[in-house]
Amino acid sequence: MISRGSVWVGWRGVVLASAVGVVLGACTPSDTEPAPTAEPTSTSASPSESGEPTEEPTDERPEVDPPERPVAMEKESVEGAIAAAEYFMRLYPYIYASGEFTEWDAIVDEDRCENFCATARSGAVDLHAGGGYAVGGAVEVLSADGGGPYDDQEVDDVYIVELELSFESSEDVRSDGTREHYDGAERSARVALIWVDDRWRVIDAWNHEAES
Repeated sequence: MISRGSVWVGWRGVVLASAVGVVLGACTPSDTEPAPTAEPTSTSASPSESGEPTEEPTDERPEVDPPERPVAMEKESVEGAIAAAEYFMRLYPYIYASGEFTEWDAIVDEDRCENFCATARSGAVDLHAGGGYAVGGAVEVLSADGGGPYDDQEVDDVYIVELELSFESSEDVRSDGTREHYDGAERSARVALIWVDDRWRVIDAWNHEAES
């Protein structure tokens, strides 16, 4: 049983309660303790003797392309759900780097995925609204497995995907030149998806290592 107390420990240190309780006969929570959350560190340009920064803040942000959309996610199947979940997680650093949300909004069910999805999006919106952006943070999928469809008292025909992920280190670059560093980390995640109107929608995401 995946309980309502499930928690997603985000790569950027966000800890969120899961909104969905889904019965999985073949899946049980891991007994492994969750990896410690990486603490961000802030740096800025060193002042000169006159008190002015030695480096001028720059707005020369790198161009970032969205992750490639897998062909496998164009159909309803376990393989399609796995491909969609991997694509969704690769969109996570992309929205922080680019400030573009078209692909993210197309796959996220904002009415259901109110925790990790909403917080990730608002964090990226705030970063770019202040003139900032992120660099780094690429996602590597170490392993992936999935199952479904499962029925729940709240949602029918849910597919569950388990991912082992490796995030590269990243930095949030602020408009004043301040940089906030995040160490690379490995995370275990579960993503819940449904097939609606011939496409996948993410309804929840959480760290199954932290389930209670």
